[in-house]
Amino acid sequence: MQLVKKPFARIISMLNPSALKPPQNLICMKGSIHYRRDRNYWFVAWYYRGKVFKINRYKGFLCRDGELAGLKGKGMAARILSLMQSDEENGTLRIEKYTRETTTDVIPHLKSLLSA
Repeated sequence: MQLVKKPFARIISMLNPSALKPPQNLICMKGSIHYRRDRNYWFVAWYYRGKVFKINRYKGFLCRDGELAGLKGKGMAARILSLMQSDEENGTLRIEKYTRETTTDVIPHLKSLLSA
């Protein structure tokens, strides 16, 4: 039995070679905005490396109405979500930037161990 090649794929690739390639600029639609009624603030739920992170601060301010002049809590959360999505699209997302966790710098320590 002989395999039949798809004739249209070759024609499409001759007319528009990029038509058969997957898109390089994917749009990130991850994350969602939620409201925590008992604490009266908004947060972004972001799934990252098997865990859901709840991000609730924008530039150090809690996503609550009246925290920053001119911004509502939901608007602040929307800005966080937009920033996180753009970082994800660019491939530069570091969740520590949004969770206020500090990372340890082990490279100087490893270099000192290797040089000794």
